[in-house]
Amino acid sequence: MELKLIFRAATAHDAESIAELHAKVYGQPPCIKSLRKAWEKDTDGKGGRSVHVCVDQATSQIIGAIFSRPKAPDKKNRFLPNTQQQEREIVDHFVHPDFQHDRRKAENPKIGLRLLTQNLKISDKVNATTILSVSKTNAAAIHLYDALGFKTAPQKNKNNSKPTKLVMVRPQISPAPV
Repeated sequence: MELKLIFRAATAHDAESIAELHAKVYGQPPCIKSLRKAWEKDTDGKGGRSVHVCVDQATSQIIGAIFSRPKAPDKKNRFLPNTQQQEREIVDHFVHPDFQHDRRKAENPKIGLRLLTQNLKISDKVNATTILSVSKTNAAAIHLYDALGFKTAPQKNKNNSKPTKLVMVRPQISPAPV
């Protein structure tokens, strides 16, 4: 049976479902208050905070979500200091375990890729560099981010410990002049 998926901006009514999904993926729910703040300011895709979800049309169950936000416009771009590009940060990106990518399945809906691609369009609209962090042990996610043009950024360790996460950056590439 083929999945029918809907990708859309989240609403405040989705907070409980997103929290339940987050708990299933990570073992603990996020603070509902924080979730609601994620779309209070701006969720219209014009460069502000955004939360997008993937919904299984047959069950109306949210099976994936992605959260992003802009960095302060008055700060310089940390990873491309010689540019005027803004930064957008992907704060969280998760998919229900039953729907996560498995290359062996032909019917794989690639939910994580589709959510991420939709979110990158927002960064592209505002000519922003996109940053995210990912666990060094999450090979599938690192492979996906590499394929979408993200590069590993150098990190400074404050306490000389080895970082457990990678910071990855995708600069916005300006269109070629016509």
